Amino acid sequence: MKRYTQKQIAEASGTYKTAVYRYMKRYSIEPVSKQGNTLYYSENTAMKVIKELKAETCNDTTDTTKNTKKATNSADNELVTMLKEQLKYERQNNERLHNELEQAHKLIDQQQQLNLTTAHLLENHQKEASQEHSNVQKNTQTENDTEKTNENSSENKKQTKSFWSRIFKS
Repeated sequence: MKRYTQKQIAEASGTYKTAVYRYMKRYSIEPVSKQGNTLYYSENTAMKVIKELKAETCNDTTDTTKNTKKATNSADNELVTMLKEQLKYERQNNERLHNELEQAHKLIDQQQQLNLTTAHLLENHQKEASQEHSNVQKNTQTENDTEKTNENSSENKKQTKSFWSRIFKS
């Protein structure tokens, strides 16, 4: 009959030596013999332990896979929730910026209308001022012409008077 060590059982079952040690201790499995610090187990016991450890490893792997899937699903759900919240925030921010942009366009339109109105008023004021200036110039020129005419007629009268006054000496 062949004997197996805990290390050989661990290698055969695909687990660690500590897992074999814990299993033996949990189920109070006693070694067949002991040489120094090395414990030896019978072939039947070793096969039974290997079979049980492989089954546990499969169950642990399945549980680990399930737990990993649950953790992954949980993380995915958290990520999706976080992304949805971020998207909602970005949409609100986008809407706020759109409203601000519309308001800015309205203000620009109003400013352009005011500038256009101001330009028309200045143009009308300049036309009125130039008309008044030309009217003043015409009036001034008319007055100057009238004064010249009056002066010329006065001079003519003086010359005429002078001539008659010379003749009659009056």
